Amino acid sequence: MLKYQILPKPKTITEKEGFFAINGCSVQLKGDNDYRVVKAAASLRNALVNTDGGVHKFCRVDGSLENAVSIALNENLKTEEYTLVICEKGIEICGGDAAACFYGIATLKQIIEAYGKNLPCLEIRDYPDMKYRGFYHDATRGRVPSVEGVKTMVDRLAGLKINSLQLYVEHPFDFIEFKNENKSEEQYLTVEDILEIDQYCYDNFVDFVPSLSSFGHLYHLLMKEEYKDLCELENFESKDHFWKERMEHHTIDPTNPKSFELVCSLIDQYLPLFRSKYFNICCDETFDLGKGRNKGKEIGELYCDFVDKIIKHVTSMGKTVMMWGDIALEHPDALNRIPKDTIFLNWGYDANPNEENVIRIKEQGFNQIVCPGTTTWTRLIELPAVAIPNITKFAHQCNNHGGMGILNTNWGDYGHPCSPEAALYGTTLGACVGWTVDTEVNEEFEKAVSYFVYGSETNIIPLISRVADIHLESAGWYSFFSWVSWKSKDYFKDYTNAAEYAKECLEIAEQLKVIPDKKNIIGHIVNATEGVALLNEAADIIYNDKDREEWIAKSEKWLECYEKLWLSGAKPSELYVIKEFVRKIMSTNE
Repeated sequence: MLKYQILPKPKTITEKEGFFAINGCSVQLKGDNDYRVVKAAASLRNALVNTDGGVHKFCRVDGSLENAVSIALNENLKTEEYTLVICEKGIEICGGDAAACFYGIATLKQIIEAYGKNLPCLEIRDYPDMKYRGFYHDATRGRVPSVEGVKTMVDRLAGLKINSLQLYVEHPFDFIEFKNENKSEEQYLTVEDILEIDQYCYDNFVDFVPSLSSFGHLYHLLMKEEYKDLCELENFESKDHFWKERMEHHTIDPTNPKSFELVCSLIDQYLPLFRSKYFNICCDETFDLGKGRNKGKEIGELYCDFVDKIIKHVTSMGKTVMMWGDIALEHPDALNRIPKDTIFLNWGYDANPNEENVIRIKEQGFNQIVCPGTTTWTRLIELPAVAIPNITKFAHQCNNHGGMGILNTNWGDYGHPCSPEAALYGTTLGACVGWTVDTEVNEEFEKAVSYFVYGSETNIIPLISRVADIHLESAGWYSFFSWVSWKSKDYFKDYTNAAEYAKECLEIAEQLKVIPDKKNIIGHIVNATEGVALLNEAADIIYNDKDREEWIAKSEKWLECYEKLWLSGAKPSELYVIKEFVRKIMSTNE
């Protein structure tokens, strides 16, 4: 039995007797190969060198398998299907296409990581259950990723055989409409950023799909003086923190011709930067529609008329449209009015996702992608207790009803306090069920994720899950948002045990600290764990009227670490708001 389960779990593994010693083995590319496979093979060679310290020849020849890793195409295999054979004399990887060869190399690198110099003899035949295996990351609600941060993300995703990435964008791009705000490039993604990310994704067989709000969630755009007349809500005045307002507002007025012109301007600036054939127009959560300038009008008709115009504009430029399905599903006739070549992104984040929506979209003749979530929003750390059933059940529903695939979402509501590294368990699970739907979430899976993803020989998933449960049960991120914003204790779920929860989190943090941080991930988990402890300590202080000075000093130390970790993968963006928010916790009085 293999030391660790391979991620994602291959379709068939036949273990054999014996081992192959990698000492000095060459890496051989047979026949013509996509340059991306050549780069992956070169990376494999580096992994071999780092493992045994020896000299490993790298060449493009039709040589002997003797003491070599051979990589080649095989026309008898399907798209994305690969075979990996390790025998005592050498290793052979065959792929049905270039991507398949890339995935075969990724699997071999995991085996090398687990076994070192002596690899167990085995035969693997593997292919994905789902054509589309995506990851969706919020780049809007506070934490704008840096190029290097996205590259790190892509490396992790590609290693797990994810083949698509989307970044959610409302305003943090270099749109001409925001030029008069005098913001620095530390606040948004530039044209050069997008082009560099697109190329890096392509090099790793990841399709970088543009995703842009074009109907709802246009708060920052419609709060600008020159565009306020296009807001569905007339004379809107913001009364709450913009973290809350950008979640709940704004929808653009679909009946004003200038609205369509503005949306087209955004699309036209963004679309040319991507080589993907897809474009996600979003069009979700149009909460304000029919509540302002268009009050009294039929909402489904308003929605479909505007969406249809956006779709035609995007398809006229040769792209296939993706869009969120929530609003169309709310209106019985909407699905009949949207072009059938539109791909619906069917989202739902409950532990028991609604299968009826999957069936409805299928019956209407649309391709669909199911969109579960890592459950990281409004939190410092992901919540496996909800994410696991949400992701696994949704994946099965998709597979049972002939869906196109899975797009696992990682949202950042209320400042995006959770780092991508504190969302890696759900991220990994989404990749694994997209490749092998019947992936079992058990101790064997947890150990594999702990080792291959976090770099830990200790199973740390139960520790992460416990911190996540405490974060849910006790004083959470939103609890303190309500405290700072409205001086309200109504959202504190349980403060009586706050001191005990804080102590337990600090004990878990100490357990995590002894684990070597080989992949620069454990530090993020420790910081999140200490953050949950800090919030519980704050709840205890506020409710029991204890001295605040020690907490203030401790929070500054925590913020210093948090800032360092934030900047390791993101632009400064709205980090300053997070810092202001934490500092206000103890300066707020009833």
